[in-house]
Formats: sequence, C-alpha cells, structure tokens
Amino acid sequence: MNKKNINEETLFNYICVRIKELPNSNYNNINMETNLIGEKNLIKSSELFEIFMDLEVYLKNYKIEFDWPKMIVNLSNEKSDISISELIKYVLNKN
Repeated sequence: MNKKNINEETLFNYICVRIKELPNSNYNNINMETNLIGEKNLIKSSELFEIFMDLEVYLKNYKIEFDWPKMIVNLSNEKSDISISELIKYVLNKN
C-alpha cells in the first residue's frame, strides 16, 4: 500500500482547523507548542478525543495508521505534557 505524502504544515493546519471548529471555540493563539495534554492543555479531554478520532480518519486518506491511544501512552511515559508539535512528530515518525 503506497502512502501519500503529508507534511508537518498540512497536519498542523488540519489540527488548528479542527480545534477552531469546536463548539464555543475561542482558541485563537494556536501554535506548534500549544499543549493538547497536560497541565496547561488548551482543550477539554472530550474535545481532544473528538479531534483524535477525526485525525485518525483524516490520516487514513494518506494511508497512515494513527494509533492515538498508543501514542498517548508512549509520549506520556516520557513527559506529562504533549504539544501539537510532539503529536505531529509522532505521526510523521511512526509512518
């Protein structure tokens, strides 16, 4: 199965759009270092779950498997905060 190309900018833009589409969203200052998980996380756990589910489906279009529960375990074993940049690096490095 051939994988389509996807890059950091494409992933970042998709994640930003999804965050801004959340109900009652007031997230204007999103950047690569914005925390998704941890002490100063940007969004609620339920919203993050929704974004991860959408991202999983989105990445299938690029023939990329996104095992987000495994990602959370792997990254949270290293540190308690997970930023957008760490999420993107995980996706690009695992595929």
